[in-house]
Amino acid sequence: MKCANHPNVDSVAYCGLCGRALCTECKRDVHGMLYCETCLATRLQTPMFGPQTGPNPGVALGLGFIPGVGAIYNGQIVKAMVQVLIFG
Repeated sequence: MKCANHPNVDSVAYCGLCGRALCTECKRDVHGMLYCETCLATRLQTPMFGPQTGPNPGVALGLGFIPGVGAIYNGQIVKAMVQVLIFG
């Protein structure tokens, strides 16, 4: 397979986020994870600790005492159905 940026050079790795084929010149190794230039730039621009998106852990804990409801709150529908069948 050829590099996504250099079509005449063979690829030696793939981006860990987008899967793009990379040559030795294009790959960026950050703590053992390989990135392409585009994904690395995007990763650097997004804040690591921003506003929390997703379920609130406290609410999930409280709803977890009702079989299936905590799993539904977390978006785990199949797990919720199994819990309702077992406990119901």
